[in-house]
Amino acid sequence: MKILRVLINSLLGGLFFSLLLSLLVADLNINFQPGLSFYTRITMFVAPLYGLVMTVLFFFLYFMIEFLFGRRARLKFISPSFLSLSFSFALLVFILLLKLNFSFYSSFFSSFTSRQLNLQLAAAGIMALTGLVVFWHFHRYQRRAIYFITYFLVFFLGLGFMFWTRWRFPQPTAPARLTILESFPVQKRATLVNLEGLTFDLLIPLVHAGKLPNFSWLMENGSWGRLKTLSPTDPPILEKSLFSGKNPYGHRFLSPFGFRLWGKEPVLEALPRFMLFKQLTRVNLLRVEAIPPRLQVKDISLILEEMKQKISLFKLAPTAAEEAVMSPKGEKVWVNFFPDATAADSRLAIVRQAFSHDLNLEERAYQEKTKNQPQVFFLRLNGLNQVETFFYKYSFPHLFGSLDQEEINRYGQVIEKYYQFYDQLLGKYLANLKEDETLVVFSTHGMEPLPLWKRLVEWILGNPQVSGHFEFAPDGVIFFYGQEIIRGQSLDQVRLIDIAPTLLCILGLPVARDMDGIVCNALFRPEFSVANPIFYIASYDEVAIKPAGR
Repeated sequence: MKILRVLINSLLGGLFFSLLLSLLVADLNINFQPGLSFYTRITMFVAPLYGLVMTVLFFFLYFMIEFLFGRRARLKFISPSFLSLSFSFALLVFILLLKLNFSFYSSFFSSFTSRQLNLQLAAAGIMALTGLVVFWHFHRYQRRAIYFITYFLVFFLGLGFMFWTRWRFPQPTAPARLTILESFPVQKRATLVNLEGLTFDLLIPLVHAGKLPNFSWLMENGSWGRLKTLSPTDPPILEKSLFSGKNPYGHRFLSPFGFRLWGKEPVLEALPRFMLFKQLTRVNLLRVEAIPPRLQVKDISLILEEMKQKISLFKLAPTAAEEAVMSPKGEKVWVNFFPDATAADSRLAIVRQAFSHDLNLEERAYQEKTKNQPQVFFLRLNGLNQVETFFYKYSFPHLFGSLDQEEINRYGQVIEKYYQFYDQLLGKYLANLKEDETLVVFSTHGMEPLPLWKRLVEWILGNPQVSGHFEFAPDGVIFFYGQEIIRGQSLDQVRLIDIAPTLLCILGLPVARDMDGIVCNALFRPEFSVANPIFYIASYDEVAIKPAGR
Protein backbone atom coordinates (compact mmCIF):
# COMPACT_ATOMS: atom_id res chain seq x y z
CA MET A 1 0.00 0.00 0.00
CA LYS A 2 2.83 2.41 0.83
CA ILE A 3 4.47 1.81 -2.55
CA LEU A 4 1.17 2.69 -4.22
CA ARG A 5 0.96 5.94 -2.24
CA VAL A 6 4.53 6.87 -3.15
CA LEU A 7 3.78 6.09 -6.77
CA ILE A 8 0.62 8.24 -6.83
CA ASN A 9 2.46 11.24 -5.35
CA SER A 10 5.40 10.70 -7.70
CA LEU A 11 3.01 10.64 -10.67
CA LEU A 12 1.54 13.97 -9.56
CA GLY A 13 5.07 15.42 -9.38
CA GLY A 14 5.87 14.07 -12.86
CA LEU A 15 2.60 15.48 -14.25
CA PHE A 16 3.42 18.89 -12.78
CA PHE A 17 6.85 18.78 -14.40
CA SER A 18 5.17 17.95 -17.72
CA LEU A 19 2.96 21.03 -17.30
CA LEU A 20 6.05 23.16 -16.73
CA LEU A 21 7.59 21.75 -19.91
CA SER A 22 4.46 22.73 -21.84
CA LEU A 23 5.04 26.30 -20.62
CA LEU A 24 8.68 26.10 -21.74
CA VAL A 25 7.57 24.97 -25.20
CA ALA A 26 5.07 27.83 -25.34
CA ASP A 27 7.79 30.32 -24.34
CA LEU A 28 9.94 29.33 -27.32
CA ASN A 29 7.14 29.34 -29.89
CA ILE A 30 6.49 33.07 -29.90
CA ASN A 31 4.41 33.16 -33.10
CA PHE A 32 1.11 31.99 -31.62
CA GLN A 33 -0.92 32.51 -28.48
CA PRO A 34 -1.26 29.20 -26.60
CA GLY A 35 -4.54 28.29 -25.00
CA LEU A 36 -5.82 25.55 -22.74
CA SER A 37 -5.89 23.05 -25.61
CA PHE A 38 -2.23 23.74 -26.43
CA TYR A 39 -1.04 23.24 -22.85
CA THR A 40 -3.14 20.11 -22.46
CA ARG A 41 -1.81 18.49 -25.64
CA ILE A 42 1.83 19.33 -24.90
CA THR A 43 1.49 18.12 -21.30
CA MET A 44 -0.04 14.84 -22.44
CA PHE A 45 2.68 14.47 -25.10
CA VAL A 46 5.65 14.91 -22.74
CA ALA A 47 4.11 13.14 -19.71
CA PRO A 48 4.85 9.56 -20.95
CA LEU A 49 8.42 10.68 -21.70
CA TYR A 50 9.88 13.33 -19.42
CA GLY A 51 7.07 13.18 -16.86
CA LEU A 52 7.68 9.45 -16.43
CA VAL A 53 11.40 10.03 -15.94
CA MET A 54 10.67 12.53 -13.17
CA THR A 55 8.12 10.14 -11.66
CA VAL A 56 10.73 7.40 -11.39
CA LEU A 57 13.22 9.89 -9.95
CA PHE A 58 10.78 11.10 -7.28
CA PHE A 59 9.85 7.50 -6.45
CA PHE A 60 13.43 6.45 -5.75
CA LEU A 61 14.35 9.73 -4.05
CA TYR A 62 11.60 9.17 -1.50
CA PHE A 63 12.97 5.82 -0.39
CA MET A 64 16.53 7.12 -0.51
CA ILE A 65 15.68 10.04 1.78
CA GLU A 66 13.79 7.70 4.09
CA PHE A 67 16.85 5.41 4.22
CA LEU A 68 19.30 8.26 4.89
CA PHE A 69 17.22 9.70 7.73
CA GLY A 70 16.73 6.22 9.23
CA ARG A 71 13.03 6.50 9.92
CA ARG A 72 9.81 5.62 8.17
CA ALA A 73 7.40 8.38 7.21
CA ARG A 74 3.64 8.14 7.16
CA LEU A 75 2.44 9.04 3.68
CA LYS A 76 -1.05 9.92 2.50
CA PHE A 77 -2.42 9.14 -0.93
CA ILE A 78 -2.03 12.84 -1.68
CA SER A 79 0.73 14.11 0.59
CA PRO A 80 1.23 17.90 0.83
CA SER A 81 4.70 17.26 2.26
CA PHE A 82 5.75 15.01 -0.64
CA LEU A 83 4.23 17.34 -3.25
CA SER A 84 5.83 20.48 -1.84
CA LEU A 85 9.26 18.85 -2.10
CA SER A 86 8.71 17.26 -5.53
CA PHE A 87 7.14 20.43 -6.95
CA SER A 88 10.10 22.45 -5.69
CA PHE A 89 12.53 20.06 -7.34
CA ALA A 90 10.53 20.19 -10.60
CA LEU A 91 10.57 24.00 -10.48
CA LEU A 92 14.34 24.06 -9.98
CA VAL A 93 14.84 21.82 -13.03
CA PHE A 94 12.45 24.06 -14.98
CA ILE A 95 14.44 27.15 -13.97
CA LEU A 96 17.64 25.55 -15.20
CA LEU A 97 16.07 24.50 -18.53
CA LEU A 98 14.43 27.90 -19.04
CA LYS A 99 17.66 29.77 -18.37
CA LEU A 100 19.61 27.56 -20.80
CA ASN A 101 16.96 27.89 -23.51
CA PHE A 102 16.52 31.60 -22.82
CA SER A 103 20.23 32.03 -23.53
CA PHE A 104 20.28 29.72 -26.57
CA TYR A 105 17.19 31.28 -28.19
CA SER A 106 18.08 34.81 -27.10
CA SER A 107 17.39 36.34 -30.54
CA PHE A 108 13.76 35.16 -30.35
CA PHE A 109 12.96 37.51 -27.50
CA SER A 110 12.52 41.27 -27.58
CA SER A 111 13.29 43.33 -24.49
CA PHE A 112 9.62 43.08 -23.47
CA THR A 113 9.38 39.29 -23.81
CA SER A 114 12.75 38.95 -22.08
CA ARG A 115 11.29 40.80 -19.09
CA GLN A 116 8.33 38.42 -19.05
CA LEU A 117 10.68 35.43 -19.02
CA ASN A 118 12.68 36.96 -16.18
CA LEU A 119 9.41 37.36 -14.27
CA GLN A 120 8.69 33.68 -14.91
CA LEU A 121 12.09 32.76 -13.52
CA ALA A 122 11.54 34.93 -10.46
CA ALA A 123 8.09 33.44 -9.79
CA ALA A 124 9.40 29.89 -10.22
CA GLY A 125 12.28 30.64 -7.85
CA ILE A 126 9.96 32.04 -5.17
CA MET A 127 7.67 29.00 -5.47
CA ALA A 128 10.58 26.56 -5.24
CA LEU A 129 12.09 28.34 -2.24
CA THR A 130 8.73 28.55 -0.48
CA GLY A 131 8.20 24.81 -0.95
CA LEU A 132 11.59 23.96 0.50
CA VAL A 133 11.14 26.29 3.49
CA VAL A 134 7.65 24.93 4.23
CA PHE A 135 8.89 21.33 3.99
CA TRP A 136 11.77 22.08 6.37
CA HIS A 137 9.67 23.94 8.94
CA PHE A 138 6.96 21.30 8.90
CA HIS A 139 9.37 18.42 9.58
CA ARG A 140 11.91 20.28 11.72
CA TYR A 141 9.72 22.37 13.99
CA GLN A 142 5.93 22.17 14.18
CA ARG A 143 3.60 20.03 12.07
CA ARG A 144 0.98 22.67 11.34
CA ALA A 145 -1.41 22.57 8.39
CA ILE A 146 -1.10 26.36 8.01
CA TYR A 147 2.32 25.85 6.44
CA PHE A 148 0.92 23.90 3.51
CA ILE A 149 -2.15 26.12 3.20
CA THR A 150 0.20 29.08 2.79
CA TYR A 151 2.42 27.15 0.39
CA PHE A 152 -0.34 26.05 -1.96
CA LEU A 153 -1.80 29.57 -1.94
CA VAL A 154 1.58 30.92 -3.07
CA PHE A 155 1.93 27.98 -5.46
CA PHE A 156 -1.32 28.52 -7.37
CA LEU A 157 -0.87 32.29 -7.47
CA GLY A 158 2.69 31.89 -8.76
CA LEU A 159 1.72 29.26 -11.33
CA GLY A 160 -1.07 31.45 -12.65
CA PHE A 161 1.33 34.38 -12.83
CA MET A 162 3.84 32.34 -14.85
CA PHE A 163 1.23 31.40 -17.45
CA TRP A 164 -0.05 34.99 -17.50
CA THR A 165 3.41 36.30 -18.41
CA ARG A 166 3.42 33.96 -21.44
CA TRP A 167 -0.03 35.21 -22.44
CA ARG A 168 1.41 38.75 -22.62
CA PHE A 169 3.85 37.88 -25.45
CA PRO A 170 3.06 40.14 -28.44
CA GLN A 171 1.80 38.39 -31.57
CA PRO A 172 2.85 39.08 -35.19
CA THR A 173 0.62 41.55 -37.01
CA ALA A 174 0.56 42.70 -40.61
CA PRO A 175 0.49 46.47 -41.33
CA ALA A 176 -3.02 47.90 -41.42
CA ARG A 177 -2.46 49.84 -44.66
CA LEU A 178 0.32 50.49 -47.13
CA THR A 179 1.55 53.84 -48.38
CA ILE A 180 3.13 54.34 -51.79
CA LEU A 181 6.88 54.93 -51.99
CA GLU A 182 8.48 56.11 -55.21
CA SER A 183 11.39 53.91 -56.23
CA PHE A 184 14.87 55.32 -55.72
CA PRO A 185 17.55 55.19 -58.42
CA VAL A 186 20.20 52.60 -57.57
CA GLN A 187 23.62 53.57 -58.92
CA LYS A 188 25.90 51.32 -56.86
CA ARG A 189 26.38 47.56 -56.91
CA ALA A 190 27.15 45.09 -54.16
CA THR A 191 28.62 41.59 -54.25
CA LEU A 192 28.18 39.46 -51.14
CA VAL A 193 30.25 36.29 -50.86
CA ASN A 194 29.19 34.21 -47.86
CA LEU A 195 31.91 31.64 -47.06
CA GLU A 196 30.41 29.77 -44.12
CA GLY A 197 32.78 28.59 -41.42
CA LEU A 198 35.52 31.21 -41.78
CA THR A 199 37.09 31.95 -38.42
CA PHE A 200 39.97 34.18 -37.43
CA ASP A 201 41.37 31.35 -35.30
CA LEU A 202 42.47 29.74 -38.57
CA LEU A 203 42.48 32.68 -40.95
CA ILE A 204 44.93 34.97 -39.11
CA PRO A 205 47.73 32.35 -38.74
CA LEU A 206 47.37 31.39 -42.41
CA VAL A 207 47.50 35.04 -43.48
CA HIS A 208 50.63 35.63 -41.39
CA ALA A 209 52.19 32.53 -42.96
CA GLY A 210 51.62 34.03 -46.42
CA LYS A 211 49.27 31.23 -47.49
CA LEU A 212 46.20 33.41 -48.17
CA PRO A 213 47.36 36.31 -50.38
CA ASN A 214 43.89 37.52 -51.35
CA PHE A 215 42.56 37.58 -47.78
CA SER A 216 45.78 39.38 -46.83
CA TRP A 217 45.17 41.92 -49.59
CA LEU A 218 41.61 42.47 -48.32
CA MET A 219 42.88 43.16 -44.82
CA GLU A 220 45.40 45.68 -46.13
CA ASN A 221 43.06 47.46 -48.53
CA GLY A 222 39.65 47.15 -46.94
CA SER A 223 37.91 47.19 -43.56
CA TRP A 224 37.47 43.98 -41.62
CA GLY A 225 36.52 42.60 -38.24
CA ARG A 226 34.62 39.98 -36.31
CA LEU A 227 30.98 39.41 -37.18
CA LYS A 228 28.73 38.85 -34.18
CA THR A 229 26.13 36.28 -35.06
CA LEU A 230 22.79 35.31 -33.51
CA SER A 231 21.72 32.38 -31.43
CA PRO A 232 20.37 29.98 -32.58
CA THR A 233 22.65 29.65 -35.60
CA ASP A 234 20.22 27.81 -37.87
CA PRO A 235 21.18 28.92 -41.41
CA PRO A 236 17.64 29.89 -42.57
CA ILE A 237 17.20 32.11 -39.50
CA LEU A 238 20.60 33.75 -39.98
CA GLU A 239 19.91 34.36 -43.65
CA LYS A 240 16.57 36.04 -42.91
CA SER A 241 18.22 38.29 -40.31
CA LEU A 242 21.08 39.02 -42.72
CA PHE A 243 18.74 40.29 -45.46
CA SER A 244 16.11 41.94 -43.25
CA GLY A 245 18.36 43.60 -40.66
CA LYS A 246 16.04 42.27 -37.95
CA ASN A 247 16.35 39.80 -35.13
CA PRO A 248 14.05 36.76 -35.32
CA TYR A 249 11.58 38.41 -32.93
CA GLY A 250 11.25 41.13 -35.59
CA HIS A 251 10.98 39.08 -38.77
CA ARG A 252 9.23 36.15 -37.01
CA PHE A 253 10.89 33.51 -39.16
CA LEU A 254 11.90 30.87 -36.62
CA SER A 255 12.26 27.85 -38.89
CA PRO A 256 11.34 26.65 -42.39
CA PHE A 257 10.15 23.43 -40.76
CA GLY A 258 7.55 22.63 -38.15
CA PHE A 259 7.36 19.75 -35.71
CA ARG A 260 3.95 18.10 -35.52
CA LEU A 261 2.77 16.16 -32.48
CA TRP A 262 0.02 13.59 -32.32
CA GLY A 263 -2.89 14.61 -34.51
CA LYS A 264 -3.10 17.87 -36.47
CA GLU A 265 -2.19 20.47 -33.88
CA PRO A 266 -0.04 22.05 -32.66
CA VAL A 267 2.84 22.51 -35.12
CA LEU A 268 5.91 23.75 -33.25
CA GLU A 269 8.62 25.95 -34.76
CA ALA A 270 11.14 25.67 -31.91
CA LEU A 271 11.93 22.78 -29.58
CA PRO A 272 13.53 22.91 -26.12
CA ARG A 273 17.25 22.24 -26.11
CA PHE A 274 19.57 20.48 -23.62
CA MET A 275 17.11 17.64 -22.92
CA LEU A 276 17.31 15.60 -26.16
CA PHE A 277 13.85 16.83 -27.16
CA LYS A 278 14.79 17.17 -30.82
CA GLN A 279 15.90 13.54 -30.89
CA LEU A 280 12.22 12.57 -30.75
CA THR A 281 12.18 13.21 -34.51
CA ARG A 282 14.48 10.20 -34.93
CA VAL A 283 11.84 7.87 -33.49
CA ASN A 284 8.94 9.60 -35.31
CA LEU A 285 7.31 10.91 -32.15
CA LEU A 286 7.71 14.32 -33.78
CA ARG A 287 7.06 14.63 -37.51
CA VAL A 288 8.95 17.27 -39.48
CA GLU A 289 7.16 19.19 -42.22
CA ALA A 290 7.67 22.39 -44.20
CA ILE A 291 5.66 25.39 -43.00
CA PRO A 292 5.12 28.85 -44.53
CA PRO A 293 6.45 31.99 -42.79
CA ARG A 294 4.11 33.42 -40.16
CA LEU A 295 4.73 37.00 -41.29
CA GLN A 296 5.93 38.31 -44.65
CA VAL A 297 8.73 40.77 -43.88
CA LYS A 298 10.38 42.69 -46.69
CA ASP A 299 14.08 42.02 -46.91
CA ILE A 300 16.61 43.43 -49.37
CA SER A 301 15.76 40.91 -52.07
CA LEU A 302 12.04 41.79 -51.97
CA ILE A 303 12.80 45.52 -51.81
CA LEU A 304 14.97 45.37 -54.92
CA GLU A 305 12.47 43.18 -56.75
CA GLU A 306 9.73 45.75 -56.11
CA MET A 307 12.09 48.41 -57.47
CA LYS A 308 12.60 46.26 -60.59
CA GLN A 309 16.33 45.94 -59.85
CA LYS A 310 18.34 42.86 -60.76
CA ILE A 311 19.34 40.62 -57.88
CA SER A 312 21.02 37.21 -58.12
CA LEU A 313 20.95 34.84 -55.16
CA PHE A 314 22.91 31.58 -55.23
CA LYS A 315 22.45 29.64 -52.05
CA LEU A 316 20.62 26.42 -52.85
CA ALA A 317 22.57 23.19 -52.69
CA PRO A 318 22.86 21.32 -56.00
CA THR A 319 21.14 18.01 -56.49
CA ALA A 320 22.84 14.79 -55.38
CA ALA A 321 23.75 13.97 -59.02
CA GLU A 322 25.42 17.35 -59.48
CA GLU A 323 27.36 16.88 -56.26
CA ALA A 324 28.67 13.52 -57.45
CA VAL A 325 29.80 14.80 -60.87
CA MET A 326 32.80 17.11 -61.06
CA SER A 327 33.66 18.86 -64.32
CA PRO A 328 37.07 18.28 -65.98
CA LYS A 329 38.04 21.77 -64.88
CA GLY A 330 36.94 20.94 -61.36
CA GLU A 331 38.99 17.75 -61.38
CA LYS A 332 42.10 19.79 -62.16
CA VAL A 333 41.37 22.21 -59.31
CA TRP A 334 40.70 19.29 -56.94
CA VAL A 335 43.98 17.56 -57.82
CA ASN A 336 45.83 20.85 -57.42
CA PHE A 337 44.70 21.16 -53.80
CA PHE A 338 44.42 17.47 -52.86
CA PRO A 339 46.95 15.58 -55.03
CA ASP A 340 47.21 12.66 -52.58
CA ALA A 341 43.46 11.98 -52.31
CA THR A 342 42.39 8.45 -53.24
CA ALA A 343 38.97 6.98 -53.90
CA ALA A 344 39.52 4.49 -51.07
CA ASP A 345 39.76 7.26 -48.44
CA SER A 346 36.17 7.62 -47.22
CA ARG A 347 37.00 10.65 -45.07
CA LEU A 348 38.36 12.65 -47.98
CA ALA A 349 35.23 11.68 -49.90
CA ILE A 350 33.42 14.10 -47.58
CA VAL A 351 35.84 16.83 -48.62
CA ARG A 352 35.46 15.99 -52.30
CA GLN A 353 31.67 16.18 -52.07
CA ALA A 354 31.83 19.59 -50.37
CA PHE A 355 34.45 20.76 -52.86
CA SER A 356 32.32 19.65 -55.84
CA HIS A 357 29.25 21.31 -54.34
CA ASP A 358 31.07 24.64 -53.89
CA LEU A 359 32.87 24.60 -57.23
CA ASN A 360 29.77 23.77 -59.29
CA LEU A 361 27.63 26.34 -57.52
CA GLU A 362 30.29 29.06 -57.77
CA GLU A 363 30.82 28.45 -61.50
CA ARG A 364 27.10 28.82 -62.23
CA ALA A 365 26.86 31.88 -60.01
CA TYR A 366 29.83 33.63 -61.61
CA GLN A 367 28.47 33.00 -65.12
CA GLU A 368 25.16 34.53 -64.05
CA LYS A 369 26.92 37.53 -62.51
CA THR A 370 29.02 38.14 -65.62
CA LYS A 371 26.05 37.81 -67.95
CA ASN A 372 23.36 39.85 -66.13
CA GLN A 373 25.41 42.29 -64.01
CA PRO A 374 22.90 42.31 -61.11
CA GLN A 375 22.62 45.23 -58.71
CA VAL A 376 23.12 42.83 -55.80
CA PHE A 377 24.84 39.46 -56.14
CA PHE A 378 24.83 36.95 -53.30
CA LEU A 379 26.71 33.66 -53.20
CA ARG A 380 26.79 31.30 -50.23
CA LEU A 381 29.26 28.42 -50.12
CA ASN A 382 28.92 25.91 -47.29
CA GLY A 383 31.72 23.45 -48.07
CA LEU A 384 34.24 24.73 -45.53
CA ASN A 385 31.58 24.56 -42.83
CA GLN A 386 30.97 20.87 -43.59
CA VAL A 387 34.69 20.07 -43.79
CA GLU A 388 35.49 21.78 -40.49
CA THR A 389 32.73 19.80 -38.79
CA PHE A 390 34.63 16.56 -39.46
CA PHE A 391 38.29 17.69 -39.63
CA TYR A 392 38.52 20.41 -36.96
CA LYS A 393 40.33 18.12 -34.53
CA TYR A 394 43.19 17.57 -36.96
CA SER A 395 43.92 21.30 -37.12
CA PHE A 396 43.82 21.62 -33.31
CA PRO A 397 44.87 18.16 -32.03
CA HIS A 398 45.96 19.55 -28.63
CA LEU A 399 42.28 20.27 -27.84
CA PHE A 400 41.17 16.68 -28.37
CA GLY A 401 43.57 14.61 -26.30
CA SER A 402 45.21 11.58 -27.84
CA LEU A 403 44.89 11.38 -31.65
CA ASP A 404 46.64 9.03 -34.02
CA GLN A 405 49.74 10.82 -35.35
CA GLU A 406 49.37 9.18 -38.75
CA GLU A 407 45.86 10.62 -39.06
CA ILE A 408 47.11 14.05 -37.98
CA ASN A 409 49.78 13.92 -40.68
CA ARG A 410 47.26 12.81 -43.30
CA TYR A 411 44.39 15.19 -42.46
CA GLY A 412 46.07 18.03 -40.60
CA GLN A 413 46.15 20.31 -43.67
CA VAL A 414 42.69 19.56 -45.07
CA ILE A 415 41.08 22.71 -43.62
CA GLU A 416 44.12 24.81 -44.55
CA LYS A 417 43.83 23.68 -48.18
CA TYR A 418 40.14 24.48 -48.19
CA TYR A 419 40.96 28.01 -47.00
CA GLN A 420 43.42 28.26 -49.88
CA PHE A 421 40.69 27.10 -52.28
CA TYR A 422 38.42 29.89 -51.02
CA ASP A 423 41.31 32.35 -51.28
CA GLN A 424 41.69 31.43 -54.95
CA LEU A 425 37.97 31.97 -55.59
CA LEU A 426 38.15 35.30 -53.81
CA GLY A 427 40.94 36.43 -56.14
CA LYS A 428 38.58 36.08 -59.12
CA TYR A 429 36.02 38.44 -57.58
CA LEU A 430 38.67 40.97 -56.59
CA ALA A 431 40.17 40.98 -60.07
CA ASN A 432 36.81 41.62 -61.73
CA LEU A 433 35.37 44.15 -59.29
CA LYS A 434 33.80 47.21 -60.95
CA GLU A 435 34.39 50.79 -59.84
CA ASP A 436 30.80 51.17 -58.62
CA GLU A 437 30.84 47.80 -56.82
CA THR A 438 31.39 47.00 -53.14
CA LEU A 439 32.59 43.54 -52.15
CA VAL A 440 31.48 42.05 -48.85
CA VAL A 441 33.05 38.73 -47.83
CA PHE A 442 31.78 37.17 -44.62
CA SER A 443 30.82 34.15 -42.61
CA THR A 444 27.64 34.28 -40.53
CA HIS A 445 29.35 32.22 -37.83
CA GLY A 446 32.72 30.76 -36.91
CA MET A 447 33.63 27.29 -35.74
CA GLU A 448 34.75 25.93 -32.40
CA PRO A 449 35.72 22.52 -30.98
CA LEU A 450 32.92 20.18 -30.01
CA PRO A 451 32.74 19.91 -26.20
CA LEU A 452 33.31 16.52 -24.63
CA TRP A 453 29.67 15.90 -23.72
CA LYS A 454 28.56 16.55 -27.31
CA ARG A 455 31.31 14.28 -28.61
CA LEU A 456 29.83 11.52 -26.46
CA VAL A 457 26.34 12.27 -27.81
CA GLU A 458 27.60 12.19 -31.42
CA TRP A 459 29.44 8.94 -30.71
CA ILE A 460 26.24 7.38 -29.36
CA LEU A 461 24.34 8.63 -32.43
CA GLY A 462 26.90 7.06 -34.74
CA ASN A 463 28.86 10.20 -35.73
CA PRO A 464 32.25 9.72 -34.01
CA GLN A 465 34.14 11.84 -36.58
CA VAL A 466 32.30 15.07 -35.74
CA SER A 467 34.72 17.40 -33.93
CA GLY A 468 33.66 20.98 -34.74
CA HIS A 469 30.39 22.87 -34.38
CA PHE A 470 28.91 26.37 -34.36
CA GLU A 471 25.86 25.69 -32.17
CA PHE A 472 26.78 28.26 -29.53
CA ALA A 473 27.29 31.14 -31.97
CA PRO A 474 31.04 31.73 -32.28
CA ASP A 475 31.85 34.96 -34.11
CA GLY A 476 32.21 34.91 -37.86
CA VAL A 477 34.35 37.27 -39.97
CA ILE A 478 33.55 40.12 -42.34
CA PHE A 479 35.53 42.08 -44.95
CA PHE A 480 34.44 45.19 -46.87
CA TYR A 481 36.22 46.48 -49.95
CA GLY A 482 35.33 49.23 -52.43
CA GLN A 483 36.04 52.82 -53.41
CA GLU A 484 34.01 54.22 -50.52
CA ILE A 485 35.54 51.90 -47.87
CA ILE A 486 38.40 52.99 -45.59
CA ARG A 487 41.58 51.01 -46.29
CA GLY A 488 43.44 48.85 -43.78
CA GLN A 489 40.95 49.34 -40.95
CA SER A 490 40.21 46.85 -38.21
CA LEU A 491 36.59 47.35 -37.17
CA ASP A 492 34.95 46.96 -33.83
CA GLN A 493 32.57 44.05 -33.77
CA VAL A 494 29.98 44.19 -36.56
CA ARG A 495 26.64 42.45 -36.01
CA LEU A 496 24.95 40.23 -38.56
CA ILE A 497 21.87 42.45 -38.46
CA ASP A 498 24.03 45.49 -39.34
CA ILE A 499 24.76 44.16 -42.84
CA ALA A 500 21.32 44.94 -44.34
CA PRO A 501 21.12 48.62 -43.30
CA THR A 502 24.77 49.13 -44.26
CA LEU A 503 24.10 47.58 -47.67
CA LEU A 504 21.06 49.82 -48.18
CA CYS A 505 23.25 52.83 -47.39
CA ILE A 506 25.88 51.69 -49.90
CA LEU A 507 23.19 51.30 -52.58
CA GLY A 508 21.79 54.75 -51.80
CA LEU A 509 18.45 53.46 -50.49
CA PRO A 510 16.54 54.48 -47.36
CA VAL A 511 17.17 52.61 -44.13
CA ALA A 512 14.11 51.43 -42.21
CA ARG A 513 13.87 52.57 -38.61
CA ASP A 514 12.26 49.29 -37.57
CA MET A 515 15.47 47.42 -38.42
CA ASP A 516 17.35 46.20 -35.37
CA GLY A 517 20.69 46.71 -37.13
CA ILE A 518 22.43 50.03 -37.75
CA VAL A 519 24.58 51.44 -40.54
CA CYS A 520 28.30 50.83 -39.94
CA ASN A 521 29.39 54.44 -40.51
CA ALA A 522 32.95 53.63 -39.46
CA LEU A 523 33.40 51.83 -42.80
CA PHE A 524 33.07 54.82 -45.06
CA ARG A 525 35.50 57.44 -46.18
CA PRO A 526 34.55 60.94 -44.98
CA GLU A 527 33.86 62.21 -48.50
CA PHE A 528 31.40 59.35 -49.12
CA SER A 529 29.57 60.02 -45.85
CA VAL A 530 29.26 63.73 -46.68
CA ALA A 531 28.02 63.10 -50.23
CA ASN A 532 25.64 60.29 -49.19
CA PRO A 533 23.79 61.18 -45.98
CA ILE A 534 21.65 58.42 -44.52
CA PHE A 535 17.92 58.95 -44.84
CA TYR A 536 15.24 56.87 -43.18
CA ILE A 537 11.72 55.59 -43.57
CA ALA A 538 9.60 54.08 -40.82
CA SER A 539 9.37 50.58 -42.30
CA TYR A 540 9.53 48.87 -45.68
CA ASP A 541 6.69 46.62 -44.50
CA GLU A 542 4.36 49.62 -44.44
CA VAL A 543 5.00 50.78 -48.00
CA ALA A 544 4.29 49.56 -51.50
CA ILE A 545 7.19 50.53 -53.75
CA LYS A 546 6.24 52.07 -57.09
CA PRO A 547 8.99 51.74 -59.72
CA ALA A 548 10.19 55.09 -61.06
CA GLY A 549 8.38 56.31 -64.18
CA ARG A 550 5.26 54.18 -63.61
